[in-house]
Amino acid sequence: MKGSAVILLGAALLSILAMPIAVTYAAPMQKVTGGGIAVKSFPPYTFTAIFGFNVIQDKTSALKGHLDFSYVNLHEGTEFTNTYDSTSVTSLSVTGNTATFTGTAKFYSNNPGVEEFNGQIFKFEVTVTDGGEPGTQDTFFAAIYLLPAEILFEQFGTTSLTGGNIQVSI
Repeated sequence: MKGSAVILLGAALLSILAMPIAVTYAAPMQKVTGGGIAVKSFPPYTFTAIFGFNVIQDKTSALKGHLDFSYVNLHEGTEFTNTYDSTSVTSLSVTGNTATFTGTAKFYSNNPGVEEFNGQIFKFEVTVTDGGEPGTQDTFFAAIYLLPAEILFEQFGTTSLTGGNIQVSI
């Protein structure tokens, strides 16, 4: 009897060890936030990006956020502004101190050359780098695509901030 109890106990232990074990991995929280101004000058043109954003991906991988982005073109005293107000944020990728996020945004402009697009939804891709405090080494890049074909509509190339701060954290 004593020996059979050990065999039963051993069999039970083996059957427990043979059971599949589910391991749940909680993704780290990722967050990128910032706002500022970046200026590019190609005389007689001056291009200014004015932006603010907050994108968070929590430990359950739920993504939320917002982007406000205005692209100002000043040419010989005439200023045109293209404004993008996000309607969704669809992805966030963080590598080190650099983050890229994408989404969609509604377009508005005072430029008669593109006013036909007012109210339309565009796709955006933003890449930012947190160069440390106080933000003087931070960079901003934005590409805007016309949907549904995802044709490049405008781009503000990678530029150091003139003012503001970007923070990337995991």
